Amino acid sequence: MTIEFTREDLLKNISQNGYAYRNTHVKKVTEVNEDVEKLQDSMSSFKKSVKWLKKYSSGESSKTRLEKELKSLLKTYNEMNEKADGIEDKDLQKQMSKLEKLFTDNSKALKKIGIDKTNGKYKLNSDTLEDADEKDINALLVGHESFMSSVDRVLRKVEDSADDAHYSRVNRKITNVTNYDEASVTLAGFMTLAQQTQSVMSQYNNVVQSGNLSADDEKNIKTDLMYFAVSVYKTYSGKEETGSLEQLNKLCKDNEEKLNKLGITFDADYSKLSFAADTDLETAQFRQAYDELFGENAEFGKKVSEYALNVFNGIIKPDKIGVSIIDMSV
Repeated sequence: MTIEFTREDLLKNISQNGYAYRNTHVKKVTEVNEDVEKLQDSMSSFKKSVKWLKKYSSGESSKTRLEKELKSLLKTYNEMNEKADGIEDKDLQKQMSKLEKLFTDNSKALKKIGIDKTNGKYKLNSDTLEDADEKDINALLVGHESFMSSVDRVLRKVEDSADDAHYSRVNRKITNVTNYDEASVTLAGFMTLAQQTQSVMSQYNNVVQSGNLSADDEKNIKTDLMYFAVSVYKTYSGKEETGSLEQLNKLCKDNEEKLNKLGITFDADYSKLSFAADTDLETAQFRQAYDELFGENAEFGKKVSEYALNVFNGIIKPDKIGVSIIDMSV
């Protein structure tokens, strides 16, 4: 979401926050569900036991290995249930419920070979398994319609659901911090002032040309000329990507003679401009210079506004920090 600021308010925000701008926005990101990863680890061991138990053969498989695999099966199944409890994925919970239903529906047959549920967990009684009838073991483990084959089929669906839940798109608040230095923010402030005073002075041109200025008009125009002089011509040692500050300074030097007629002069070193407060605003040469610099469609005024705006944008980069500038001078 783009935030709207005037240039002054944006600079104030930056200055008051340690010459940094913090922009918080919501972004969709892909995240790994660590709980699902832990479930998948247990599921992998469970699957290995299922695979072996499906191939059980009473004539070829030892009871010792059978006991080991059944214990592993139950241990990892209990772990799967614990880890699945904290995962809020409807499809995964649905498939885990189907798996649990297989155990519940076959509870009597499982009990015959020593598998029973106590305090919410499945355990194997080794003595019961040792004495179990081979046909009861085969009934659970052998054949396409056996308990273990059904477990294998449902397990595949559990795996698919876990894969889908492993990665998810979620909304996250992202905070970006853009840092500035004090000198660059100060320059951006001067450029804002130069652009604004240029805009205001252009609106006074008709009054100036009339030669009939009120006391308030004269006071306001002199104030604007003073602000314009102190803001439009600046030196800067930092990085200014557009090169517009150099163009703006050259523009002022190229129009030095006209600026002088407005009471705006350079110092001896051409390091700054200043305005003489005793300037007579009602002379013909003042009116002519004012019209040529700030009159309607005056090239000087347009270029001042363009270059000052470019310098501001080159330093602050509103578009990159997610800010839309409200131009109060329009």
